Amino acid sequence: MTITPICPKCGAPAVSVSQEVVERFSEDTPVPSGRWAACVSATCAVAYFCDRQQIATDDLTQRLWYKDKGMDVPVCYCSQLTREEIRRAVAQGAGTISEVQRMAQKNRMGFCSTENPLGLCCRDAFLWEINEAKHKNRGEP
Repeated sequence: MTITPICPKCGAPAVSVSQEVVERFSEDTPVPSGRWAACVSATCAVAYFCDRQQIATDDLTQRLWYKDKGMDVPVCYCSQLTREEIRRAVAQGAGTISEVQRMAQKNRMGFCSTENPLGLCCRDAFLWEINEAKHKNRGEP
C-alpha cells in the first residue's frame, strides 16, 4: 500500500521526493534526513516538507515550474529550457519536444531524477507547455 504524503500547510496531496532533490533545490544544505515530499499546490508557500522541517519556495535556489507561472522559469531543468523558449520555438513551428530542444539549442536530458524539482521526468510538463503555446498561438483560451 502506498501512502500519499499530505502537505502540512495546505492539506494538498504531495509527491514523494528524494533527499538529494531537496538538497539540490534548498538554499540550506544539508537538509535533515527523512521522508521528503513536494507540495505541488500552486498557491502553497511550502515547497518541500518532511516530519521535521518545511522548506518554503522563498528558500529555494530555483523557482518551481508548477508553482511559478513566470515565462523565465525552467520547465526542463536538465537543459534549463524555459516556458518562454518553448513558446518561442512553438511560434516558429516546433511541435515536438525534440523540435523545441533543437530550435532552442538546449537538448541536455536524462538527469531528471536529481535535477527536476519533483525528481521525475519533465516530459508531461514539457508536452503540456507545448500544447499551451499552440493554443495561445491560435488565439484560444
